[in-house]
Amino acid sequence: MLKKTLVIPAVLSLFVLQGTSALAGPFETYVGFTAKSDTGVVAAIDQFFTTDDSKGYDVFLVEAVMSGDNPATHFVVARYDDYAAYDDLVNQRPTSLAWQNLVQRYLASATPLANGMGIVVAEHGEGWPERDEYVTVFNLNVRDAGKYVTAFNEMLDSDTGKAAPGSTQLMSVRFAGAAPTHYVVMSAPSFAALNNYIDTMFASDDYADFIDEVEDIREVVGTAIYRKVKTWSN
Repeated sequence: MLKKTLVIPAVLSLFVLQGTSALAGPFETYVGFTAKSDTGVVAAIDQFFTTDDSKGYDVFLVEAVMSGDNPATHFVVARYDDYAAYDDLVNQRPTSLAWQNLVQRYLASATPLANGMGIVVAEHGEGWPERDEYVTVFNLNVRDAGKYVTAFNEMLDSDTGKAAPGSTQLMSVRFAGAAPTHYVVMSAPSFAALNNYIDTMFASDDYADFIDEVEDIREVVGTAIYRKVKTWSN
């Protein structure tokens, strides 16, 4: 069962996914920020997780390795079981001194940028973020979400899909401004493992079949790779 994830408020409200037949199940929020060093942000979240007010939160921090022209150097990501879980935690924040201290320390160390919220549409494998160290993100514009989800699941259930070294998720974007409609998150224990798998996947017949199914209904509009800095859970 997924726990509720911490995201740093208003200025840190996070990004959501939209557009498929996603139900009110697990979702994640995130905020991108710039910082010369993540030391201050890590210390702020470390301190928060020593308090009782951190109960129920799951959070992880990633740094950009290669992300094109995206100015964010890092992202804080949080995941919730459902919408009610988010409400439960948010309603506690106005009276939480530990939360207010976290926000102040965060803002002293980082400059918030984009934020949003994304809903888990499909999920295969395991490893992210608890075990794996690297994750790649493929941003997509999808014109037929139902057809794409079916093809995506078939690809991940194929021999090639089952050979993935970590987890693979399809997210539907809900609140994120002028964002793509979906993104795919794929993880692995190392940079080499992730890229070796992508090489193998792109060369496979299973992937060729997948492309035949979706090339007319989806466009890849951006890619990036991130390294996990730290996870927190209470």
